[in-house]
Amino acid sequence: ALFPMPGECVYNVLDFSSYLSLFLLDSGHANPIAGKQTEWLKDALNSRRRILHRFAVYHVPAYPSVRHAQNRQSAAIRTYWVPLFEEGGVQVAFEHHDHAYKRTYPLRQGRIHPLGVVYMGDGAWGVEKSRKPVATRPYLAKSASDRHFIAVTLTPLTQYFRCFTDRSRLIDDYLLQVPLERKRQNAPPPSEKLQELD
Repeated sequence: ALFPMPGECVYNVLDFSSYLSLFLLDSGHANPIAGKQTEWLKDALNSRRRILHRFAVYHVPAYPSVRHAQNRQSAAIRTYWVPLFEEGGVQVAFEHHDHAYKRTYPLRQGRIHPLGVVYMGDGAWGVEKSRKPVATRPYLAKSASDRHFIAVTLTPLTQYFRCFTDRSRLIDDYLLQVPLERKRQNAPPPSEKLQELD
């Protein structure tokens, strides 16, 4: 009610001039993950290859910090959206739903990779009590059981993420260098595949 999307569709993209695109997706609440929304996402990403900063935002995480990683929605997002994020130049995906803080390593094809997508979340600002992340997840670079918000500072070549608790304590900071041209097809091969998700 406070921030309705333009038009009737729940998923959409918000463009800020030529420097930032936010791909706002529906992770299975009102629209299926597969099908029409995935086709729309593919087209929306392809038409914005010249946008320097590309972020995805959605509710249920592809790489959860608390819930079981093989839940139906997370598995579907990894199947249908994650390959599009990787090919479409999404640098960071903001995820929610688990009520904890997490930042993954950069991931590409299920492996840690320098040109992979970083998944941040997991939505714990407006909850009464945050939850404890599963520390043994191989894709987690940082996690915490704190209510938090993430402040993002963008420059032409960097993305700087700082995560603060509701009491202004810094939990995490992460600097991402963003090359003007990310030549993914010529990128080095991914590192060893992470162990199977639990």
